[in-house]
Amino acid sequence: MHNRGLAFYYQRKYTQAIEDLTSALKWDPKNVHIYNNRGNALNDIKKHKEALEDLTTAIKLDPRSALSYYHRGNVHSVIR
Repeated sequence: MHNRGLAFYYQRKYTQAIEDLTSALKWDPKNVHIYNNRGNALNDIKKHKEALEDLTTAIKLDPRSALSYYHRGNVHSVIR
């Protein structure tokens, strides 16, 4: 599901990507990459609050994930 979700994301099919990434989290709820990718997709469809929640969860799961901080910063820059 994660790979298919990414494929949808790169095709700019964000709603389908979010659905697949959400399903992937049911199987792997501690996967930082899935939270990052779903957060990016949510941000792209202007669901900034949900995007921040996913990216903050990614940071809580792996506080050393620079990519998670970067993506969360991108969301903050859009909503300011």
